[in-house]
Order: sequence, then structure tokens, then C-alpha cells
Amino acid sequence: MTQNSALHQKIVAEAGQRYHWNPSDTVVSTDTQLSTDGCTIYRASNTALPDAGVLTYAALPEGQLVGSQDGREASAQILRACGSGQDAEWWAQVVARFIGETNGRVVTDDDKLSIGLIQARGGNYAPPALHKESDVTRLRFHVIRRMTEPALVEALLPPQGPIEVDVRSIKR
Repeated sequence: MTQNSALHQKIVAEAGQRYHWNPSDTVVSTDTQLSTDGCTIYRASNTALPDAGVLTYAALPEGQLVGSQDGREASAQILRACGSGQDAEWWAQVVARFIGETNGRVVTDDDKLSIGLIQARGGNYAPPALHKESDVTRLRFHVIRRMTEPALVEALLPPQGPIEVDVRSIKR
């Protein structure tokens, strides 16, 4: 059994145990856009329950598997283990996929419709930004939640512990 196959089986078992998904209905795929040399990001979905959403998991360099159900702690572990050298958009995607209240589509410069929605609601769009200040890293980005709800996300990654996140809906 390959390591990839073993991780897929572990994810299927986790989804079955935690969410009562039938293993034969669980599909696991690699997220090639977010996976890095040290971390592999996986997405799990249920073919029998399409409204159940997508679960996200990450295999860290030391072999640990963390999932979106682990939220802030999982995000912090992924960013510390695999975020070095990654851009702000990558960091924003990890936070958006692993922390429930930020769950949404990350807005980027080429998403003119979402930028227009942010501006129509009185917000000022800026692309995802990452700032390192001594031993902490600050991240700022916009998401669109529930198809039409823009929000500003500000996150702070301290040297240890979970990531701190503030999400503010943009409303006129």
C-alpha cells in the first residue's frame, strides 16, 4: 500500500467515524493547487450526500494528518509547516478552507464581479496581503461567503498556538 493510498484510507475512515459517511460514497482527491513539496492537501466529498460539503485535510511533513474540523489549530500547523515561501493567496486559501467562519471563496484581482460586490457594499478591496513582523505573521484578505456575502478576514499567526482570526461582514 502506498503512502497516498494509506492517507486516502485514513481520510475515508475519519469521515466515516466523525460524519457517519459510508466509505463507498466517500471520494478523496488531492488538491494540486494548494499542495506543496512538504504538505499534501486533500479534499473529501460524499457522492450520496452532495449537500454535505467538502472536507479538507492536510498531510504535514512529519506525517501528521489534520482536517478542517480542527480549524484554527490545523491552519496554524499547516502555515507553520508549509507556508514558508508561499504567497499571500496561498495562505488565504488555507485559512479559508480550514476555518469555518472564513469558509468562502477568496477574492483575487481577477475576480471583478466579487470586487464590485465588495465595493457596492462600501468595502475597499485589496488583494490578499501577508506581512511578517518579528515573530508574528499578519494576513488580510476578502472572501465571499454564501454566494453574495463579502467579508474581510484578518488573521494573526503567533509563534505558537492557534491562529487568531477576525471576520467582519461587509454591509452597507
